[in-house]
Amino acid sequence: MKYLKSGTVIGLISGTFLFIVCALIEWLTQMELMTLLLNVDFMTEMNIHTGIEILFHMIVSVMIAVLLKLYLIILKDFICRH
Repeated sequence: MKYLKSGTVIGLISGTFLFIVCALIEWLTQMELMTLLLNVDFMTEMNIHTGIEILFHMIVSVMIAVLLKLYLIILKDFICRH
């Protein structure tokens, strides 16, 4: 369960960092990076509030970080056994 806690923290930090960097780049260059980052059109066709889109982004960031952390732990155990 240790991987769940550390993966959640890593996911929140990396998701927040990615959000801030994309927002800064969009503000400086007028490229629509936030639209790409927060795109949830594949989930629903309704207009979703930006706060909900950010929440979805953070949930996905946490899920990816937890899965990668679990994968690395399993890989490390496998390598140590062989």
